Amino acid sequence: GNRGFQVPQLSSAAFRDVISVRVKLEGFAAALAASKSTPHVIRRLHDVNDEMREAVEARDTRNILRLNEEFHFKVYSITGSETLLDTIEMLWSRSGPYLATVISMDDRLSVFSRASEMHDAIISAIEASDPAGAEEALVADINFAVEWYEKQRSTVTEKH
Repeated sequence: GNRGFQVPQLSSAAFRDVISVRVKLEGFAAALAASKSTPHVIRRLHDVNDEMREAVEARDTRNILRLNEEFHFKVYSITGSETLLDTIEMLWSRSGPYLATVISMDDRLSVFSRASEMHDAIISAIEASDPAGAEEALVADINFAVEWYEKQRSTVTEKH
């Protein structure tokens, strides 16, 4: 049993379901963003990602989570689509608590030092107006976090 560790839990299947939809919608949003970005927006993305890097170095979990979310939603807002933003927001609210709980157990915050590098790849693709590259980089970012999460979760579940 897993009594010692309670996550406000989506079942594993429900979590994967949400993520499969997130990957499609957020990948689509990143591709769209790559065709609409401006130098000003690119600068803002760099700023947020630099702040996130500093928060990781300072081991400031709360700000890391906030900045990660801010980065993603800055990308999605480039699309100009309220429908897309609202839908992605709803999916984040379903999967977010799930990730946040486990992230707080990662002493090294390793998932996030990788995340800022992955965000660099997203920025580069958007800056290059490369929709396929932006989609691929964004999907890689989500999948990396999810794989890491599943690994952490199985480790935790084994500590009965």
